[in-house]
Amino acid sequence: PTFWVPDGPVGLHKYKVRLIFDVVDMPMSWPVDVNTHEARAYCAWKSSIDKPAHPYRLISEGEHNVIRDKATKDLSKGVKRDFIMVYDGFNCATNSNGDNKYNSNLAWGSQSPVDALAPSHTGHHDVFGNAWHWCEDDFNGLDGFEVHPLYTDFSTPCIDGLHQMILGGSFISTGDEASIWSRFHFRPHFHQHAGFRMVSAAQNEAKILPKQGTNGASNSANMVQGHTSAVDEEKMLDEHMLFHYGARMDVFPWENGPSSATGFPSRVAQLLVDAASQNGVAANRVMDLGCSVGGSSFELCSTFQEVVGIDVSSPYITAANEMKADGQRSYQRKEEGAVFTTLLASTDNDVDRTRVKFEVADPTALSPEVYGKFDAVLVNGLLERLHAPEACLKNLVAAEGVMKPGSLLVITSAGNWSPVNTPQSQWLGGYKNESGAYVSTLEGITSCLGSRAKMIRKEDTPLLVRNDNRQYSFSMVEVSVWKIGA
Repeated sequence: PTFWVPDGPVGLHKYKVRLIFDVVDMPMSWPVDVNTHEARAYCAWKSSIDKPAHPYRLISEGEHNVIRDKATKDLSKGVKRDFIMVYDGFNCATNSNGDNKYNSNLAWGSQSPVDALAPSHTGHHDVFGNAWHWCEDDFNGLDGFEVHPLYTDFSTPCIDGLHQMILGGSFISTGDEASIWSRFHFRPHFHQHAGFRMVSAAQNEAKILPKQGTNGASNSANMVQGHTSAVDEEKMLDEHMLFHYGARMDVFPWENGPSSATGFPSRVAQLLVDAASQNGVAANRVMDLGCSVGGSSFELCSTFQEVVGIDVSSPYITAANEMKADGQRSYQRKEEGAVFTTLLASTDNDVDRTRVKFEVADPTALSPEVYGKFDAVLVNGLLERLHAPEACLKNLVAAEGVMKPGSLLVITSAGNWSPVNTPQSQWLGGYKNESGAYVSTLEGITSCLGSRAKMIRKEDTPLLVRNDNRQYSFSMVEVSVWKIGA
């Protein structure tokens, strides 16, 4: 463990432990501060030694609720069932009333023996306080979760399958963090005064989310993601590769049908290029926001001197960077059932791939200090995949945002809002307002952009997604072009 300090010759495995201010002799009865990886490694090692009927794992959120003391579940006490609402730090650990038996709220200035205080009615010590519990669960929203408009980006950037749930608080947790209602989240490699409790059980009801990327939102899907977030990651990646790089005959080999709807990423990139030329916008720097695997980004390279592709999905950015490095990448195209064909995606030989770079980032929190200012930004099918689309648009066009005065903003939207991706209170359109009037997505976009942007062009353009060799998804996408004011 990170905070263990070797004490004596290497190989003796004797250690002291580093506290906040001191290095002290190893207190073997204290909890061990670890990250999630270390906790799971210990569970695996211990399982290999004990060989339990069911391998050891971390506790789940549901199981943590089960072992909590009955005093925390006594509804007749109202808010007073939360000990942190009743006791100051000095009295949190005295057990004077049977419900204040936790090393929390700085009752003490360090951790303490795990059996120093009275257990819960189920016989479990330190359910709260002393050290946070790493849980099997990925951080997730409870049923009915909605983003509050005054704080749009506290929880949602971490509901991404990459942040682990921690519960119970530690000795140094105070206020809200020490509450019985506290549900927090950290990346699994972090150390947060957190330990773990092992469980051996036939069932694991922990909530595990798809791994969507870092710092934000749901996967930006450039309107390919018509499925739920549970769709297999590799399958989605292959679909995006075909959508971005597939030749017309690879996508739609039929004589009859909407073949003009193929090649959407290239067509929308060319639309931006044409709009920039027609409106006297310099072709220096452009951002492809929600770039997925990079099809539009490489098309923009033909005109713009620098292209920055941003997406929240690490797998998509990895694939885009492979295309940048090698100019090609293989992927699987579904024919029918369990039959797949291997295809090779490639960029045009005339494309200068050194002009583009791809990064994982939160689309709602882009800073000019990090990315600089841009002459144009393409927001491609992204808004309906964000938890906070309004925050994304307002941040883009703000005077202190990443767009230059006089720059172009191109937004594509199919209006396919879903509570799976966006809390309904955050939808830009597709609902009726208080007076019963239908609010369209374009009206919502217009309201978000306010006086900072003027729409100079709008058109509807077809989009075709191949599901297999005989099933397709067809959409008419609304494309709006905006000029950003001074």
